[in-house]
Formats: sequence, C-alpha cells, structure tokens
Amino acid sequence: MSQVLITILYPSSKTSEFNIDYYKNKHMPTVANVWGPMGLKKWTLYTLNKETGYVAKCVLVFSSEEAFNKAVASEDSREVMADMKNYCDVQPVILVGKEEASG
Repeated sequence: MSQVLITILYPSSKTSEFNIDYYKNKHMPTVANVWGPMGLKKWTLYTLNKETGYVAKCVLVFSSEEAFNKAVASEDSREVMADMKNYCDVQPVILVGKEEASG
C-alpha cells in the first residue's frame, strides 16, 4: 500500500468568510491529534489567489487509503467534521489521490 494524498479545496464566496487563523491554529491541530494516530503523516495548508475560485487548499498525507477511510469513519472523526462551522460555511471539494511521480 502506498500513501494517499487528500486535497481539500475551499471555494471562495462573496457571501462567506474563510477563517484562516482558526483553521491553522485550532482546526488543523485537532485534525493532527485525532487522525495522527490513525495514519495521518503530514498536513500542509496553502492560501490561494481568489481568482482560482478557491481561498485555501489543505493537503493531508495518510499512510494509506485504508487508513484515511478508517479515520474518516471513526467515532473521533465527528469532532473534526463538527468543527467546520467554526472556520467556513461553504462545502469543500475533496480529492483523493496517490502520488505517481515527482521531480
């Protein structure tokens, strides 16, 4: 099994705000604490140019797709999901994939 990358894209909206400070200082430490023991190896947060249609992107690296699926389905995952209301009010786009090559 190879590691899996979860890319979460947060759409920009004229009617909503994305609280980047809350996301990086409160939400992501919670994610790391809850999902770290379940296979989360690393996370990286990016801010994006609003002209892309997105304000932020987060990439989660899990040890495997199975580990990611177990983490999301876990009882402890409710805390992670319920926290979303504290930093945004838009539905993120979630992409799951594996690295094929790099340079």
